[in-house]
Amino acid sequence: MRDVVAGGREDAQDPVHCQLFEPRRRREARRFSYQSSRAHEFPRTLAYLHPGEALLGEIATASLEAVISCRARKKVDLDVARRLSRVIDHDCVDVVYCTNLYAMLYGVMARARSKRRPRLIMAFHTTLLGNWRNRLQMAFYWPLFRQCDHLIYVCGNQGRHWRRLGLRAREDGFIYNGVDTDHYSLAEVKDEAARIRKMLGFASDELVVGICAGLRPEKAHGDLWPLSRGCVRRAWLRAAL
Repeated sequence: MRDVVAGGREDAQDPVHCQLFEPRRRREARRFSYQSSRAHEFPRTLAYLHPGEALLGEIATASLEAVISCRARKKVDLDVARRLSRVIDHDCVDVVYCTNLYAMLYGVMARARSKRRPRLIMAFHTTLLGNWRNRLQMAFYWPLFRQCDHLIYVCGNQGRHWRRLGLRAREDGFIYNGVDTDHYSLAEVKDEAARIRKMLGFASDELVVGICAGLRPEKAHGDLWPLSRGCVRRAWLRAAL
């Protein structure tokens, strides 16, 4: 880990991509682990804002040129913004990809201090804010969205919801969440799945449904329960986890 890259990239031909994420959020580490495992086309730098070394083991770092610990000491740390702007200039960064609102704040500040003008891309996966604290936080971040070159939603309905409310970036689109079946194939997990089935007492031919995600309303997990009950009554399903 380092603060500034050891060598510049003035002659770089391919886009140079820097990703900002918040390591206090485990789902961000999982998301980056998948994305970095798919990135072989261009150089990449990962910058994480708060100390999060415990999560680095979940990140596929083989395709990365550098991992940067920003060590933010407070919510808005101008030293971190300056450090990131130096990385943008030194590495000739073309794209800054932000995985959440907090990362977007630092992406905007770092680009403003940079001599370059990298494209700023924000991934936004929230639909319902839930409580007054989240709504107040969103009011603070709202103007920053207009600084983004591209805003990525998780589905079309989410994008339409926020556009009706007036949220805008220069461009927006959506990319569905999903599983890369080539990377996470049945053959890859066959032995581990058999071990876990045996440990939990499930036969190899019994249907088991598992969910590893936050039970948020917009994910419609509630639709699964009546279907699961029907499958259990018909003996199609042994358990839903």
